[in-house]
Amino acid sequence: MLRRLAGAALAILGTACGTRTGLSVELRGTSLPNPSMACADGGPLATVYAFDEAGVLYAYDPRSGVATALGTPNCGNGIGFWTMTATRDTAYITYQDGTLYAVDLATLACTQTPFTSGQLGAGSQSGVAAVGTGATARIFFYVAPNGAGPPFIAAADTQSFVLTKVGDVLPEPPAAAYVVNLTADDEGNLYAYSPDGFVQKIDQATGAVIASRDSGVTTMSTWATIAYGPELYLWAGARVVRYDLAAGVQEDAHDAGVYAIGAGSYPACGMQQ
Repeated sequence: MLRRLAGAALAILGTACGTRTGLSVELRGTSLPNPSMACADGGPLATVYAFDEAGVLYAYDPRSGVATALGTPNCGNGIGFWTMTATRDTAYITYQDGTLYAVDLATLACTQTPFTSGQLGAGSQSGVAAVGTGATARIFFYVAPNGAGPPFIAAADTQSFVLTKVGDVLPEPPAAAYVVNLTADDEGNLYAYSPDGFVQKIDQATGAVIASRDSGVTTMSTWATIAYGPELYLWAGARVVRYDLAAGVQEDAHDAGVYAIGAGSYPACGMQQ
């Protein structure tokens, strides 16, 4: 089983600040994401959150390429975390022991959810992607099989946190691509990205693979995935690459200055920011 290198999978939460720091990380690259990607009122297409190997939560703007540290949630878990996803109001962090925590994005208060690790064979290294908000939100899991068979998509509501299988990920990806970072767009698609560069676009209603490519965006460190409107970003180490999955083209890249292990976005057009 692949693991995050450079200590990412073994990172331990330290003493949490629980406050917002206002620290910004400016880009050190020369190529920026498409500045025209915005709502009709000029606002961002989505609100994007990222979580790094040190346990810091960030707001990230693909248009400007700026990551702003919000603080370090204190979930009281001494086990290293694995990944993170987010809805409009809640970030969900998974840990190496398979536990799942909910973080209030307004206060950074952290609460352990009733989620039970091992459901349907879902391990601590499953990719996760949250969709929706409030009581109607769902969390999708990309689950690697314990034995033979392809990986599959499962989902849980955010009330019971009971997993239900959605469907097998078919056509089956290469075995090296089973450990993924998962994200969701606002059109019913999931995007799975593995550190060997393999990317899959998946129907969240069936688990079927709509498209897949070897992106060439690989990492020996941390990785994360962002869907921003129709655009897809692959976060490899500290580098963020805007990737055209249909054309199989790396459109541009920059150094975000943050080693993200997970990210999530929520559609923002027409909503009060």
